[in-house]
Amino acid sequence: MLELLDSIQDIGWIMWVRDANTVLGYATVLAFHTFGMILVVGISTAIALRTLGVASDVPITPLRKYVPLMWIGFFVNLGTGLVLFFQDGRKFATSYDYWIKMFAVVGAVTTTQMLLTYLRDPAVADMRPVPSKGRTLAGAVLFCWSVAVTAGRLSAYDPFIQTQSAVAVVIVMIVLVLALKYLMPRLFAVDNSAQ
Repeated sequence: MLELLDSIQDIGWIMWVRDANTVLGYATVLAFHTFGMILVVGISTAIALRTLGVASDVPITPLRKYVPLMWIGFFVNLGTGLVLFFQDGRKFATSYDYWIKMFAVVGAVTTTQMLLTYLRDPAVADMRPVPSKGRTLAGAVLFCWSVAVTAGRLSAYDPFIQTQSAVAVVIVMIVLVLALKYLMPRLFAVDNSAQ
């Protein structure tokens, strides 16, 4: 299997993307991957946060019009992710960070789809607060995306920086959880009575 990955990274256009001395190669693929991630992670995160009660005066139902744009971002990421993977398939195929990222992406996409299906009923979507099943799914979406984005970033660095980055992510996650728990209800007047 690893030999196959080695031979794929030697295919002409894969080599060109990796080695071309132009912005149209690796940098452009990485930029498309970044913007695809902004769409898929950003839109699903916005829907999940709204489900959790952030900006509770905004109805959830109109947010569904952005779901097709989210799926465009997902497929852009799928295509560019494959190109990036094949740049050094052996490294990624044997990296724990990469596989953690991939399992988290599958979890995030699955729970996002489950949340969207659950919120398809306008009666449920417009309840304030959203019933606990919806909030649980929304929390799972946020958790999975956090793991996926973190693991994706860690896979790009050496082990020392990975360790430092992992510790920093834990610190940031604690701060964010505390902010969501104590600061967000005050800023956005979230109704926590049903939580």
